[in-house]
Amino acid sequence: MRPLLLFLLLSLCACEPQRQESAAPDTNTAVVAEIPPRSFTALLKEPAEPRLVESPSETLALWRPMGDERPALLLLANDPLLRPLPPSLADEILRLTREGSPDELRRRGTARVPDPLLLPEMTVTAALRADFFSRLIWVLPLAAEGEMNLDTLRAQLREYGALTEEEAAALRLEAGGASGTAQGMPLRIVPLTALTAPTEPVVLHIDLSYFRPLYKGEIKTPLYPLLGQTLQQLRELGVRAGAVTISRSNLDGGLPLETRFIGGDLAELFRRPEQLDSPLPELWDQRSRSLYLANFFQKEWIRELLEEMRQKAPENASVAYAYYQILRQFREGSAALAELERAVALDPAYAREYLDLVPLALEKEQPEEALRMLDLAAKAFPDDPFIPLDRAGLLLQAGRGRESREILQRLQKLPWSPVYYSELPQRLQEMAETSERPNVPTQ
Repeated sequence: MRPLLLFLLLSLCACEPQRQESAAPDTNTAVVAEIPPRSFTALLKEPAEPRLVESPSETLALWRPMGDERPALLLLANDPLLRPLPPSLADEILRLTREGSPDELRRRGTARVPDPLLLPEMTVTAALRADFFSRLIWVLPLAAEGEMNLDTLRAQLREYGALTEEEAAALRLEAGGASGTAQGMPLRIVPLTALTAPTEPVVLHIDLSYFRPLYKGEIKTPLYPLLGQTLQQLRELGVRAGAVTISRSNLDGGLPLETRFIGGDLAELFRRPEQLDSPLPELWDQRSRSLYLANFFQKEWIRELLEEMRQKAPENASVAYAYYQILRQFREGSAALAELERAVALDPAYAREYLDLVPLALEKEQPEEALRMLDLAAKAFPDDPFIPLDRAGLLLQAGRGRESREILQRLQKLPWSPVYYSELPQRLQEMAETSERPNVPTQ
């Protein structure tokens, strides 16, 4: 549900005036004043332990300031995560931001629950409002040949809600980027090629959406050189970083599961920055070749490569998922689903694929298979109310009112947010009333 703001607001015309999760320790609350100062290390010159999370909102427990230090937030993302907070929830969101446990942030920081507090795209807004940082440096995913159009930038940030009318009007071009304020904090918006070294230490956050506009396929922009070049540019700045966080953004629908492996590979480069100056590890090289071969429809060679990777890295969920995809191309449906099940066992996030298989089953007029896919997804995501809601809808369409009604009655008891899902109780009521009618399939 998370809207991906393709912030290549930047017209390319030259006119003037985008490893398995390491969960944070599940502590109860964080009292900012009692946390000792963090240590800052030379980014990508010394090893660092990045924290991989699903959603940007999960980073807030890791971003909390330590001692009196207020670093800058260096954000590489296609979405600035600056959506405004709903006024009626602002105080509760700030409490969650400052004091919520990692588990509470994980549970209340996604749209895929009945009662969210903070949506992922509000993460930076909440952090700035909570006074976590001295300023925001948002690095745009702009290719080297692109130029920043200030009028477009102002309009899109204003429409998105990231800046007020006054903040947008005050935004100005400066040194290859734009400068202004957001949430009362200094704001710098700049492509990586124009980024200069911050004088203060930073917390670095990379959302995988950053690479989406920059990656044009293995022929034009090979993935691993793109990742390496990005990190090398960061290393050359000589930045001191107190924390590195990476969000995959797969589960809210922002990024496809095909991108999931990038998070783990980036994390490994931060742990072992010397790899930036070394040849690709064998598994990465094989993945790179499989991505390249996909441009030439060489599915037989891709399958051979993936089978080798699968033997060498049997516990790698992303390899299992890639092998599932190639088996689908060979129309080996049963074997493909078995491999997807293996990927899910290694990393439950891959169960999101089952939701993408539902409409395919319906297109083939296989409603029972669609229901089975929903059941498999529900096992992986038992707290997601929209999966049983979809199941109730399919049962209703099939004229199975009693089964649908049992699900709807459970859903009606959930604490639906009056801010985010004000229409859901009425919709559930209407569906429940329809389920009481004779078992005639609905259209």
